Amino acid sequence: MKYLVSILAAALLTAVCCNIGTAQAASEENQPWHLVFASDLAKIADPQKTDGLGYTLTEEESLDQAIKKAIIDNKAPACQVAKLAVGMNFNPYSVLSGIFKCGGKVGLDELCMCATEIGDTDPLLRELNLDDLPIDKTVMKQAADDAVAANLLTQDEVSQSQCLNDQGLAFTEPITPIERNDPAEGDPDYSP
Repeated sequence: MKYLVSILAAALLTAVCCNIGTAQAASEENQPWHLVFASDLAKIADPQKTDGLGYTLTEEESLDQAIKKAIIDNKAPACQVAKLAVGMNFNPYSVLSGIFKCGGKVGLDELCMCATEIGDTDPLLRELNLDDLPIDKTVMKQAADDAVAANLLTQDEVSQSQCLNDQGLAFTEPITPIERNDPAEGDPDYSP
């Protein structure tokens, strides 16, 4: 009898926990992507967040997961994701790297123009009371170049970005010096 009560209590506790988890997932599905994303970003500072294997996720891993969830699962525009994360004081380079890593099709030129623009406050940021902070184009270029090195973007995508070209920041091949075939330089005479 004593064991039966313990088993029933454990089953009841499991059922309650499962219902709470299902209710949270259902409530996330009904919310706009930007509220879910802002909630995910707010959780990153929580040191209790784990991946289920017993160790705490790093901020970078958590940020990458939140970005991937927003862009891939919720079909959020990459520019809006970048502006929201930077508005919540996340490192712009880490945000851009996370966007490139997420595996979705990212329009580099559109992302660059949107993320680096200064002007009217974005309505989503206004709704969340966040500042509209532009991302410096040199940070955008560094993240794009690193994405090329990691085979996340192609050199053509970066070199064809009008936004980066306007600032002279598009990817260029290394310049090799021209070899001279000047016969006078062949054997220098060092005699006095």
